Amino acid sequence: MGHLKALENKNFISRVPGQARAFRLSSNARPYRAMPTDAPPLSIPIFGSIAAGYPDHVESAGIVGTLQIDVSTSNVRNADNSFALKVRGESMIDAGIFDGDIVVLEMGIPNHNDIVAALIDGETTLKRFMHPNRADTPYLKAENKLYPDLIPINQLEIQGIARSFVRSL
Repeated sequence: MGHLKALENKNFISRVPGQARAFRLSSNARPYRAMPTDAPPLSIPIFGSIAAGYPDHVESAGIVGTLQIDVSTSNVRNADNSFALKVRGESMIDAGIFDGDIVVLEMGIPNHNDIVAALIDGETTLKRFMHPNRADTPYLKAENKLYPDLIPINQLEIQGIARSFVRSL
């Protein structure tokens, strides 16, 4: 009742005479508007899935869908160099990335501790990029104690750096 009284005192609503618990919006009332945003949502292509477990040899089937995300919360710097993949597996659960999430990635050079989509010895996976010392060999670290670190034998190629993820409810 206190909230209704406050709205009535500010002339946003008025009581309807002769009717109990009936109010009318006044001309001062404005419809709710979401916070203004300068940019339209980003449209990011989804290129299939990526293992978040043991690496596997899954080829992309091309664009399987698109993801619309807000530019201010996506952490994406360049939409033209971005793509998304659906996560399969549980090796990144301690980083808050679960099976079924969609991870948004951006091509670029990773820093130590970035979460990346990587091609390691011909197979792809989503892991944390570890390269604490430039003299040491970089490797991939799972965020689940049940999965081992992955040290490349021949090849480690970073395909994208994780910028954000989307979880379906």
